[in-house]
Amino acid sequence: MGKMYIIDRIEANYIVIESPEGDIINVKKEFLNGNGKEGDCLIKKDNYFKIDREATKKRQVEIANKLKGMWN
Repeated sequence: MGKMYIIDRIEANYIVIESPEGDIINVKKEFLNGNGKEGDCLIKKDNYFKIDREATKKRQVEIANKLKGMWN
């Protein structure tokens, strides 16, 4: 499996992503295969980013588990 990137936010024609090293990268929307949203996990292949739905779902569950009980 390749490096995992995360969509931080979407601005106009760019997707702002965070690299595994913590770098912030602006990528033109045309280099994303599919319609991504904030928090989606991406895999880079041949200069394009593809949404990894399985990794995104797993990440969402992990975050939800960390937040359980935090506001009690």
